Amino acid sequence: MSVEVPFRCIGHTVEVPVSLVPGETTPFVLDTGIGLELVRPEPARRGGAKPSIETFSGHRMSGQEVRGRMVTLPRLEFGGVDRSEVDAGLLEMDLPPAFERIGGFLSLRHFLSTPFTIDFPRERVVVGSDRSEASGAGRARVPLRLLREGPALSVFLPMMLPTGTIATMEIDSGSDALILHRRFLGELGLGPEDPRVRRVAGTDETGHPFERFFARVNGAVRVRDAPTILQESPEVMFQEIIYDGLVGAEFLRRYAVGFDLRTPSITFSPPDLRSPPT
Repeated sequence: MSVEVPFRCIGHTVEVPVSLVPGETTPFVLDTGIGLELVRPEPARRGGAKPSIETFSGHRMSGQEVRGRMVTLPRLEFGGVDRSEVDAGLLEMDLPPAFERIGGFLSLRHFLSTPFTIDFPRERVVVGSDRSEASGAGRARVPLRLLREGPALSVFLPMMLPTGTIATMEIDSGSDALILHRRFLGELGLGPEDPRVRRVAGTDETGHPFERFFARVNGAVRVRDAPTILQESPEVMFQEIIYDGLVGAEFLRRYAVGFDLRTPSITFSPPDLRSPPT
């Protein structure tokens, strides 16, 4: 049996109601690229979080190390999945104004034992179903690769670039555009000084300087094992990162995207193949 939960969009991100205290919900962002649960200090306090002796050390996609304090949440529930003694990072970083109401981030770790679908066209999260039980032309189910770094969990999918090169890319609903390592600029017939390329330099929220290049790619970026799942001539961000790339919400939101981490696998269902509301 599945549980269907409407979500609210904040820009390209998915906001869902998470319960830390029985009878009370707090808006969280469901982010497949966040790695582990993050919670702001005030919701953590209301939820009775206990400080942990552990600290978390992870890496952003640009490579810099990020350290944070850990807490243990007595309870965290979403979509009928009720977990206890949940390890979470304490979110003490300022977020953009649009995220002012957000109490934290929900990661893929919440769904380790339960398949779920982010149905972007219908703005629903369906917990207990990855839509793979239904068949239909245009639907595709392909393997995922899981990466664990301490308490963090990420998932990766082989993607094919217009040149035929295979790039192993993180599935990151918290990012918007497709992101590729800067080394792919030349392979795709582009360069930093190309008039078709827009350069942006700045400093991110951690104080780390960045240089990013934006350009529209000629041709389709496809799921390697399901070439009909694609984005034609996408606008791509190029940057020095620790991965080949990231598949963001611009690619994902045209589908109902099902995850089954037990397998592990991902299912893409075009809008006309969505299952009816439960």
